[in-house]
Amino acid sequence: ENITAYDKALRKAVEELEALEARREGLANPLARRARWVMEQLQLTPWHLAHQYAAVDEGRRLVFAVSGPGDPSGGRGEGVSFLNVLAGGIPDCLDVMELQRLSSSALRQELLKAGVSGAQSRHLARPEKLALLRELQLRQRGSKGSTDKLSYFELKKCYDRLIQGAFERELEALGSQDPAISDSSGTEDGGAGAAAAAPAPAAPAAAR
Repeated sequence: ENITAYDKALRKAVEELEALEARREGLANPLARRARWVMEQLQLTPWHLAHQYAAVDEGRRLVFAVSGPGDPSGGRGEGVSFLNVLAGGIPDCLDVMELQRLSSSALRQELLKAGVSGAQSRHLARPEKLALLRELQLRQRGSKGSTDKLSYFELKKCYDRLIQGAFERELEALGSQDPAISDSSGTEDGGAGAAAAAPAPAAPAAAR
């Protein structure tokens, strides 16, 4: 129970910080992205992952996120994240998995399309690039209004796709004769990741 209360308090603090930072346009070094990174690292501690797994196993109307932070393959969708989410978050997890399918070059191209220059993205590790691209996508989606809620059966179908996708990616990776092995914590310039070692680039300002 203490871990649950701590997790909720942490999430609330980060969400409040993100809301405040979102009101400040042109921010060169957004604290919100750093706070999000810190929260994700805390979520990946063994005791927290064990608690998250147990919550799903005990049938608390939660499911595994599968994709996103906690993915043991370093953001490549070749494993399962045991962090949990409510059923309503399944479509978002599915969207994240689609991003994880992108190759490194395709991910750079998508960031360029979103307005993030190569000079900015080269300082980010793969998980950070994925998180930034997802952040920009959500910002764009928010400007277009909310989408309709899915029914239970539609959510179940999405979750089946999520699990199957992770299984197929893992099977493909394990069966490959020439696997693409890389250190997901490293950056294109040999650094350790912008969130931990250098200022994160500012997200492009939304078009007015």
